[in-house]
Amino acid sequence: MRCRRQNLFVLLGLLVILLITLFLLNDGSDPSPNIHTFKDRELLQHVTRDPKRKVVYNYPISNNYTLQKIKIDVSEGMYSDQVELDRHMPVVTGFKQNEAYLGLGMVASVQSHMPLKKIIVYTLGVHPKIVKQMRSMCNVEVRTFDFNKYPRLVSKPENRAWRVHILMEVLQEFGAFFYASPQVRFRAPVNLLLPFIKDHKGIIGKLTPDVTVSDTTHPDTFKSLNIDIKQFEKDFPKATAISEHVLVVMNNSQLYDTFWKPLRACAEEWKCIAPKGSTPDLVNVTQGDHTHHYDMSVVNIFMYKYLGTKWTDDPALAKMMKRVVDFAKSGGLHDYLWAHYCNPPKMEIDCTLYKSKC
Repeated sequence: MRCRRQNLFVLLGLLVILLITLFLLNDGSDPSPNIHTFKDRELLQHVTRDPKRKVVYNYPISNNYTLQKIKIDVSEGMYSDQVELDRHMPVVTGFKQNEAYLGLGMVASVQSHMPLKKIIVYTLGVHPKIVKQMRSMCNVEVRTFDFNKYPRLVSKPENRAWRVHILMEVLQEFGAFFYASPQVRFRAPVNLLLPFIKDHKGIIGKLTPDVTVSDTTHPDTFKSLNIDIKQFEKDFPKATAISEHVLVVMNNSQLYDTFWKPLRACAEEWKCIAPKGSTPDLVNVTQGDHTHHYDMSVVNIFMYKYLGTKWTDDPALAKMMKRVVDFAKSGGLHDYLWAHYCNPPKMEIDCTLYKSKC
């Protein structure tokens, strides 16, 4: 009898251990589609981090170069020096406080695959401690977006009008940029995309299958741009939209008056950039609302209007973009811990141990 009881206790103990193990593998979180599983998080962390890297040391880097003054204009041909072109294409992002650690994970993924790549981060109300932390990271330039320079509607970060202005500012300064939202995680260097830029007139996006321009653009935006939505849908049936998280641009002077100037004008008018009833949600849209991707909705319309549909049919580019870019969702991904620090303080801080210093 005693032997049977002991066996029963052993079986119960094993069952408890099994349940705890399954709980940990599922990361103990609600199985929501917006949250990565434990396995997904591990994979994304390995994309970001260098497993051989030691946290206590600075990341070795040598970037003592000066940008050459070169003319970048795709309409006149590609500049022959690919290395210099890559240097003129900073990774640009901007985020609010609630996206800060997600954004720092994106920064870490850039550093992992492109240790010399310049990263420009525009802060939209990020806590001073995190701003200080970012200023210590390798090749990161922190810029504060001055809302006072622009119309009042730009001060509303949710309508993305600020993004148009910062990207045009960086384009004028460097001649190119790779915009990446905080959700982006790099798997490979962005210079793999350079050979595709000329054929695509200096603008590359990441297509999102099953998401159309009409589905993600408020009808009033078409009106503001003097574009007949029915004619647009007839000319471009089921026009696939590009992701709002990625945009690669190299200067093309031929597109300034037709593309960038109208885009900036739209970003300064409520009815165009953020009509009443606009919502970024793809699901649970209430009556009277319409899914809208703000600035990227306008970019989508202009890409079809001025570039036709040829840019949507490039399997080699789609394959390369998939190789370069991945996405992370919010929900416990702590890959920001793998960011590299170059500036004082000289020793990196393990935020899991010294939270007060982070």
